[in-house]
Amino acid sequence: MHKKLLAAVTALMVIISLCSCSSSNAPAGDDSFAKNDLIAGNKADSSDADSEHDPEALVIAYYGLASPYIEQIAEYLRESEGMRIEIVHYKDDAYALNTKLMSEDKSIDIFLTITLDIHNYVRGGYYEDLSAYPSLRERIEGNNYTKSVAAYEGDYFGVPCESRYMDNTIFMYNSPLFINYIKDNVDVLSGEFRDKDGSKLSEVFAKMYEKGGDEVELPLAEVDYKYTFEDYVILSPYSEHKEEAVRFLEEVFDYMNKTSELSNEWQLYSYPAPDEDVSGMYITWKAHVPSVIMPLLEAKQELMNTDGSEKAIKALAKEAAKEVLMRMEG
Repeated sequence: MHKKLLAAVTALMVIISLCSCSSSNAPAGDDSFAKNDLIAGNKADSSDADSEHDPEALVIAYYGLASPYIEQIAEYLRESEGMRIEIVHYKDDAYALNTKLMSEDKSIDIFLTITLDIHNYVRGGYYEDLSAYPSLRERIEGNNYTKSVAAYEGDYFGVPCESRYMDNTIFMYNSPLFINYIKDNVDVLSGEFRDKDGSKLSEVFAKMYEKGGDEVELPLAEVDYKYTFEDYVILSPYSEHKEEAVRFLEEVFDYMNKTSELSNEWQLYSYPAPDEDVSGMYITWKAHVPSVIMPLLEAKQELMNTDGSEKAIKALAKEAAKEVLMRMEG
């Protein structure tokens, strides 16, 4: 499983450069988070990430764009509870972070995911089961949304953060017709691709060709399911500061649940109401994983370059499905 994670991360770094839209903490090209490269007096760069840490401090690691609310929570716990917290930033170096996890490095206590890579950590078992901690279990199970999106094979693998429930971003580049196909046929966590011969994709492509492509009509069409994007704060199973880590995760949950002293009505991300009906919710990262579905996206782009014949569409769909199946099984 460790080798699979490394291979997946290699593919991930290529995919990140190809994707026109990702669910990082800010839009591509947005420099508004640059100020967070210096976090609470700790120089937040890759060299600092590789340096020695205070052995008594809770170490929080991430790569990609900075997370202002993580800094805010850390400062709050430093001041109110005297916690010793270091935040290290690997910038765009996912390899360094994952190498530490694969080597069972104990210097990292908590790490943040981005939507593109969540499945790697979950399937690889690089998380502490939060259901073992009553305070976190009660929080997670007290909200229908978090109980659903944090669950994996009986575990709660992390605290959801940056939750974008009913976010319509996914439809900015793909119509509901195509998204529904992915939702119904791709399940990255179970490793299942249900359209092995591409026959269902062929039917979708035929309808799309008749419509002149995958045009996304505005305003966005109503869809028959709920959908969400989210990232996670995960407790490393190798952490030696689990008590402090759990306290930090409690505060992350409370912030997103708007029950923390730090929460405010203007914050960008938060959970839906605890009793929200999330049955049938489409959890985007479990299916819409670029490193897996890229052949489908490429085939969709190629569709209008075919002659639209049944033979051409079936061949295109079959080849795309074959490639997805290889990626799922590999």
